Amino acid sequence: MKWILHNFWIKLLAVLMAFLLWLHVATERIYEIELNYRLDPTGLAGDLVLVSPPPASLTVRCRGSGKRLLLLMFRERVWQVDLSPYTRGVTDIQLSVQEAPRADADEVQFLSIVRNDRLHLEIDRKRQKTVPIISVCLYEPRAGFVRAGPEILDPDSVVLSGPVETLKAITMVKTRSRTFANLSAPVDVKVELEPSTAYSVITSAKECRLYADIQPYEEKTFDRVQVSAPRMEDGTRPEAEPASVSVTVGGGQRALGALPLLHVRAGLDTTKLVDLPSRRKVLVQVPPGFRVVHVQPDSVLARHP
Repeated sequence: MKWILHNFWIKLLAVLMAFLLWLHVATERIYEIELNYRLDPTGLAGDLVLVSPPPASLTVRCRGSGKRLLLLMFRERVWQVDLSPYTRGVTDIQLSVQEAPRADADEVQFLSIVRNDRLHLEIDRKRQKTVPIISVCLYEPRAGFVRAGPEILDPDSVVLSGPVETLKAITMVKTRSRTFANLSAPVDVKVELEPSTAYSVITSAKECRLYADIQPYEEKTFDRVQVSAPRMEDGTRPEAEPASVSVTVGGGQRALGALPLLHVRAGLDTTKLVDLPSRRKVLVQVPPGFRVVHVQPDSVLARHP
């Protein structure tokens, strides 16, 4: 062990000099290697946009001394492709190895483009389009509570910017899926929007405010709901006997208190109705967010007026 520590610094210096000598000799040799260049399309007119992404990179075969090649290997290699001469439509661009960016490595030979020497690009006009935001959130109220009324989104739409043909296929933007559980109070949060997966499409907003009302569950009975009926094929409009029914509706406490009688509608089921008089089921409609609990009577006599 002592012999290792004896003249330690001199020995370390000798090893370092030997390594530098080896590195000098090794990097003076000529090598052929393949280098990847990142493609960067530039110069496209402001009202134009690429419909699909170009290849992320292309591979160039190079020859040169180790020293010169190292200069290239440890630089960011970007190949800018000028698109200013091109307009809307499909175009093919043939790349030449002579145009490869050299990054001051003049003594390096660029032999060939190994992959992606031809770019197939589609260019389209850039336009804007407004689409609605659709919530895909789920609500699980605590026992004794219900969701009342529709969700409120702010903003309720977004502006998309991108290729004309791509935008035609996009009719909405969805929120990210979320589940709100054990609710006993309104939900008032910001939710993220699903990012666009279409290339070159930009969304004006990444999130929106979501409000959903949660109220205690209650039931309310509406008396004297008039029963109406559509006309039959012969033009006759039947009358109901009795002419009105009692409807029990369930929903949020505050929403139910504000629900007017005229929004609770009852009608005759005239499916396959041919002859009168006939006993028919009563169909009841209530606004979204409410449910029909009970109808009394649940059927009436449809008779001639």
